[in-house]
Amino acid sequence: MASRFFGTSWAIFTSCLLSGGVAVGAANAQAPADKTAEPALKGPSVGVRPDAKGKRTGEFGQDAVAKKASAKAAAPATMAEFVKAIQTLRNAPTPEANRLTADEDAKIKAALAEQEQATKTYLDAHRQEIDDLRSKLSATDRAMLDEQLQRGGAIRLNKVGFGGKNAVLRKKDKSAVHADATSDTATLGKEDAAKTRARLVELYTGRPKSQDAQTKILALLTPAQADLVSEQLKNDATHGKHGHRKGAKGK
Repeated sequence: MASRFFGTSWAIFTSCLLSGGVAVGAANAQAPADKTAEPALKGPSVGVRPDAKGKRTGEFGQDAVAKKASAKAAAPATMAEFVKAIQTLRNAPTPEANRLTADEDAKIKAALAEQEQATKTYLDAHRQEIDDLRSKLSATDRAMLDEQLQRGGAIRLNKVGFGGKNAVLRKKDKSAVHADATSDTATLGKEDAAKTRARLVELYTGRPKSQDAQTKILALLTPAQADLVSEQLKNDATHGKHGHRKGAKGK
């Protein structure tokens, strides 16, 4: 009896194994390999650096070149540079068809006068505070601030003064020989001097933006005239890359 039981059980167990093997085999036979599936080993996609321990993921190739070019984009033109470029539309070398008409010239002069008046109104409203703050600066600080204001564009500021750090240090070294004790910031500590400079930059930065006036003037020009102005600005920037404006970085 026991022999029959074990014989029957073994037959059932063997049958289950065989039937399971057939079922798996059939399933494998009916499911062809997906040729579109991604390979098990895959490198990083182009343009993305693989993660490195302790380093931030970055980009390379064309993306990196584009970002670098964007970072080196030319700074906005100062009003003096823009006015100089506009002047080319009045000069004889410019084809007569692209020169300013009397109406265009009058509108441009009006826009420039409006910008000048708006700037004067703003500075007059803050004149007392600006004068008080300037009186607290050292002679070197005032000179370097005035240089930047005359040059135009954004005012550069660092922990030791106006402009690039190295330029400020060189200027201070030269002026130390001829220092005037009454004009130095003897009453201001480093922290107060830094706050004074920062407030002045804030006040001067609040002036009406020259870029707004430039945009308004460019809208008065024809596409051909605007292209000539843009080209002149590019040429001036290229030819003057070792000049005053570019050399003011203080490296």
